[in-house]
Amino acid sequence: MERRRELYRKAIKRCDAETKLLPDAFDISAVVDEGASLRSTLIYELLVRRGVRAIYVRPVLGPLRGDGTTPLLRYGLPDGQGVGDWVYSPTKLQSPTYIKLELANRESGLCDKSTEFSRPGDGGNDRYNRPPLLPSTCLAISATDKPDALVALRYLSGKEVNDEEFGRWALVDLVDSRVIASLTTIDVPPQISSEARQGASTDCRSPYTVLAWRIKPKTFREGEFSVEMHDVAPIPALRDLWQQKGSLTTITPTVTRSSEPRSGADKYKLLFGEDLYPIAWSTATAEAVNSGRGHYVHSILNWDTRTLRRLRDDDMRKNYWDIHVRTADGGYFVFDKDWRGSIPKLLARYDLTGKLDWAVNVAATGPDCYAGPLAVEVSPTLIVLRSPPCDGGVAGTNWELRKLDIPFYAAQMKPASESKQADAQPVVAPTLRTKPHKVDKFIR
Repeated sequence: MERRRELYRKAIKRCDAETKLLPDAFDISAVVDEGASLRSTLIYELLVRRGVRAIYVRPVLGPLRGDGTTPLLRYGLPDGQGVGDWVYSPTKLQSPTYIKLELANRESGLCDKSTEFSRPGDGGNDRYNRPPLLPSTCLAISATDKPDALVALRYLSGKEVNDEEFGRWALVDLVDSRVIASLTTIDVPPQISSEARQGASTDCRSPYTVLAWRIKPKTFREGEFSVEMHDVAPIPALRDLWQQKGSLTTITPTVTRSSEPRSGADKYKLLFGEDLYPIAWSTATAEAVNSGRGHYVHSILNWDTRTLRRLRDDDMRKNYWDIHVRTADGGYFVFDKDWRGSIPKLLARYDLTGKLDWAVNVAATGPDCYAGPLAVEVSPTLIVLRSPPCDGGVAGTNWELRKLDIPFYAAQMKPASESKQADAQPVVAPTLRTKPHKVDKFIR
C-alpha cells in the first residue's frame, strides 16, 4: 500500500510538470473516448458549452445485473460520487464497437429513447431539457461501428511508452498514430481516476480528465441547438435602488385570494416555476417563435438573435436569495422575497436593456403561509403579484395594482386633452442620489 502511495505521489508530480507544457486548448471537433469514464458534467460541458460535435465511447465491461448473467457495458460516469455507470445493455449479447453521444434535433429521429441505454446520473432533473439547449434538442445516444473522429483519448501502457513504472493518457491522431499530447498516470484501465472537480484542466489526480477538459473546438454551431445566455446589469444597481425606498410613491393594492391553479397542474408549474423543465422553457420558446420574444421565469428570450437575457449583477449573485426577478410584458419585475410584516415592499420594473422604468412601494402584509409572491401577471390595466395556494387547501394571495396608480403608466395612459404638459414630459424612473451609501445586503 505504501509503495502505491509513493508511486501515486510521483505520478502526480510528473504530471504536474507535464501539464504546464500543454496548450490551453486542443482544437478537436469529435473525439473517441477509450476510457469510457468521462463524468456526465464533462460530457455536457463538451457537447453543449464547447460545441464538440460528437463523443464516441469505446464501452468497457461493467458490473453485472442482479441476475448475474447480463453484462452492462459502461460508457460514462454520473455526477456525484460516481456510484453506478451510464450503461448499455444490448438485447443481443454482443458489444458494440462504439457508443455515439451527440446533440440532435428531435425531428431527426435520433432522439427516440432506447431501453438499451440508461443514464442514472441525470435523474429527473435532466439538464438537456433546459437552457441553453432549445426544447427541440436532445442528447442522442446510439451504437455505431464507424466513428467519424480523427482523435482518440487513449491509454498507453508502460510497455508501449518504455516506462517501467507508469502508463500515459494521450490524445492520439487516428490518421497517423501520432501522439498529440500525453500525461503520466498511475491508472490501469478499466480502473480510472476521474474524481477531479474544480480546476479539472490542471488537476493531475485525473490526467484522463485533464486532457479531456482541454478539448475546445475553435468553431461553434451557434443557434443550431442552443441559445446564447447573457446577464443584463440593472441600471441603477438594485442596492442603490433599495436605499431609495423611503422616497418612492406608495401604492395600496387590492388583495384577493385564489385557490387556483392547484399544485401539480401544468399551469401551476408554469406560473410559479415549480417545474421549469421542460414546461416553462417550451412555453417561452413557442412564445418567442410566434412573437419574437418569450418570457422564461427570470429571463427574456429574443428569437431573432437567439439570446436569453437575465437581469443580474454582482450584488444579485451574492445576495440573490433576498429578491425575486420575474419577467412579463417585455420587462423584468423585481420585488422583495419576504412580504411578512407591515413595512411597504418595493416593486420595480426594468426594461429589456436593464434600465429602470419605474419603482414604487407596495403597502401590503404577507400571505398566511407564503413569505411573498412568486409570480407576476400583467394585463392592459393591472399588474398582479401572486403567491401560490398554500398546503392544506388554503388559497394563495393576489396583490392587484392598477397601472394608472403608477406614475410611469399614468403619464402614458392619460388622454392628451387632459394634460398636454403631462404628455410632453412623461414621468419616468425615479431619480436616485448620485452617491448612495454603501450597503452589504439588499434593504428589505
